[in-house]
Amino acid sequence: MVSARFELATLEVKKVTGSIPNDDLLLLYAYYKIATGEDFSKATAPSTFDFKGKYKYNAWKKEVDAKLTPADAEKKYIELAGKLREKHGFDASVEKSANGEQIKDADLKRFDELVKETGTTY
Repeated sequence: MVSARFELATLEVKKVTGSIPNDDLLLLYAYYKIATGEDFSKATAPSTFDFKGKYKYNAWKKEVDAKLTPADAEKKYIELAGKLREKHGFDASVEKSANGEQIKDADLKRFDELVKETGTTY
C-alpha cells in the first residue's frame, strides 16, 4: 500500500503548471508502476508501431532491471514530483492540467483531503 504522501505527489503532478519533459514523465510512469506493485513480468510488450507504449515499457523495464524496490520507487516519485513543482511551476488551485485536461472531481477532492491529512502547505 502506498503512503498518503505518495498519493498526494501523484495528484500534485497533475497541477504542475508548466510542461513536463518526456524523460521525466517516463520516470514518473516507471516509479508509479513499481511503487504501486505492478508486476512487470505480466506486462505485455507493446506492438511494433506503439512508440509511446515502447518508451513507457522500456522506462519501466529499466527500473525493474535496476532492482528498484517499491519503497524506493515511492521515494523517487515523491522527490521527482517536488523537483517538477519547483522547476515548472505549481498551482494547488488549478482544475486543469498543463496539457488542458480537466482534473477529475474525485481527484480534486482527494487532493484537498490529502493536503489536510499530510499537513502539506504550499
